[in-house]
Amino acid sequence: MKYKHVFFIWLLADAFLALGLLCFAIYLQFEEGGQNGHFNLNMSDWTMCFYVILYGLLLSIPSLISMLFFHFFYTKNVKTGAEHRRAYIALIIAINILYLLIGQFGYGMTSEFNYFYIASTAAGLLSFYLVDRKVKKKLLSSKA
Repeated sequence: MKYKHVFFIWLLADAFLALGLLCFAIYLQFEEGGQNGHFNLNMSDWTMCFYVILYGLLLSIPSLISMLFFHFFYTKNVKTGAEHRRAYIALIIAINILYLLIGQFGYGMTSEFNYFYIASTAAGLLSFYLVDRKVKKKLLSSKA
């Protein structure tokens, strides 16, 4: 794995979370429409979605930095060709647990933050799976 792959894992996970947020916002607009089912997402709603996505990116920069530091020290101390999946999965889960603990004890967020923790963990693991699969496919094609 290279640094660009670690960055792409982070970026893809944020993209999945942003897509989930957008789908949730659209769902809420249909719920607000009531029985008429009017979909009235105006410009201020789109602006708010943009700000929330931008805020999410800013909040996730510490996770990117920690993943890049981990990658730097891990690749320095591990043999070439070693199994890295478990280490990165543990890292993704540890980062999300840290965010969960900071959210609950630092900011007093309760059960609704647990849904975000579950979604961010799933997004991180899914993005790791997709990037890892891409890296393996590229390695197999270069060996053949």
